[in-house]
Formats: sequence, structure tokens, C-alpha cells
Amino acid sequence: MTSFNKELFKNDDFINETSKTLFNMADTSKSGLIEKKEFKNLLNNFSRDAEIPLPKEKEIEEIISSFDSNKDGKFAREEFKNFVKLIFEVIYKSLE
Repeated sequence: MTSFNKELFKNDDFINETSKTLFNMADTSKSGLIEKKEFKNLLNNFSRDAEIPLPKEKEIEEIISSFDSNKDGKFAREEFKNFVKLIFEVIYKSLE
């Protein structure tokens, strides 16, 4: 059995690379921003793969609003990285 290093979730390089990869996957329009529809598609794929319910529309809007520092309704790279970092912090704590 392969051991899992939970410390990855606190590693800045891992967070940066993962957020970059996810951002590029989500930004299907290649606009350099993740729009609400693109974010919803990313969450839908994740929810399906993880076999968890898709967040409700209001919850998706709240997530975007919480991390959207310039309030344009979209994720810029840094805003999205902050979202990924928070998710990784939650995962790390759940593994303690």
C-alpha cells in the first residue's frame, strides 16, 4: 500500500501547481478568467467523480463572491488559488 503524504496539502509548490492545472482545465474559454458557468462545470465534474452532491446555485454564487476580490463575478488566477488553498486546508485538517 502506498503511503499518502498529507503534508502535500500545505506545500506551496503543490498548491500553486494544482491550482494552475485546475484553473487551466476550468477556463475552457481561455479568457484568463473562470466564469460562473466554467466554475459550475468544474464543480459538477468534481462532484460526480467524488460522488457528492453538486452545490446549489446560491452556494456557488456565495463561493465565487467570497473569493472574488475585485467583484467582477469571475475568478482570476490568484482568486482561484486562494479558493484551492482553502480547500486544501480543510482536507489537511480532516486528515489529522
